[in-house]
Amino acid sequence: MTRNCFVLVAVLFYVLPAQTQTAPPPQAATASSPSRELIQQMLSWFPADTETVIGATGPLLMPNMSKAPDGLLSIEYSADEVRDTFKECSLLELLQLINNFKDEPIVAAIEGSRNFSPPSGLGMAMFQGAVIAVFSDDITTRASAFLRDSAPTIIRTERIQGQNVTVFKQKSEEDVWTTYVAFPKPNMAVVATDEGYLQAVLTRINGKQGERALPETLPEWKYVNTQAQFWAVRHFQNSGGKACLTSGFSSVTPDRKPDKRAIGLAFSFDPDKSKTATVTYLSGDEQTLQAIQNGLFNPHEPGVSEMHARYREAQHGALEGAYNLEKLESARYFILVLEALLGHEIYL
Repeated sequence: MTRNCFVLVAVLFYVLPAQTQTAPPPQAATASSPSRELIQQMLSWFPADTETVIGATGPLLMPNMSKAPDGLLSIEYSADEVRDTFKECSLLELLQLINNFKDEPIVAAIEGSRNFSPPSGLGMAMFQGAVIAVFSDDITTRASAFLRDSAPTIIRTERIQGQNVTVFKQKSEEDVWTTYVAFPKPNMAVVATDEGYLQAVLTRINGKQGERALPETLPEWKYVNTQAQFWAVRHFQNSGGKACLTSGFSSVTPDRKPDKRAIGLAFSFDPDKSKTATVTYLSGDEQTLQAIQNGLFNPHEPGVSEMHARYREAQHGALEGAYNLEKLESARYFILVLEALLGHEIYL
């Protein structure tokens, strides 16, 4: 499973603990959006070295998809094409489940990812990560139907942290993506791109305590609204491998080298309330923040001028950008840039 739009795929890891406590299933939200407590609980399930989290808060339904004669899926847009475009990308890893879960409300879905690196040739950057989706109802029957219907494409089934995990493979350009699917709670699905990362996530879902991904003490959290329909945070880390093009805002620095004083970024967008998305860029280098204003969004690309980008200093070292995404072209280009900033750039 790959991410057609600006791509992702999910993953998870951890070492088997000596003792674990079984955590109760997360509570389904009854209000229009998930509780802050549920979001915090979900974040605690990602390992501490997670660099990026991308969230979608519900209730949300998976997008309606249609299949072309060549087998490729495409989204069927509603009247709100901008929101549908963000939903498609936010839930893309879950689209493998769409036939069996398309009318099941999702309370919240969060993807964690780390260790971004270039692909072998063209295509999406490689990474380790996983998406956790909490549904409003028990999905046990739907999960069983998914496993039955997917039988012809299942590579193998493994037992990880006491859970049955189904493994799929798909070639994308010159790389082969491995996808792991698990249903660790009656109202939960996990889709991952790495067995180690998945093991860590399942261990934490089972009750293992440890330092969570992106702790609340990080400055990025001051600039993100996790109750918005779509949101994300990236805190730059040295992954030790080949750094992706956007590490440390290197895509806009004069020498294309990572800004060593770059901290991270935060994104929020609630299209049902406003067509303006915000991204806050954090760096101790004023030249980097100026370069972001001048060169991040190419004014010659379709839809960029219609964004009417506005910038302000939220505080010293924090630059807030506000982007009007009323036009579909603007939203599509914005997502392309945002996904790259979050580590999921496409190499052309």
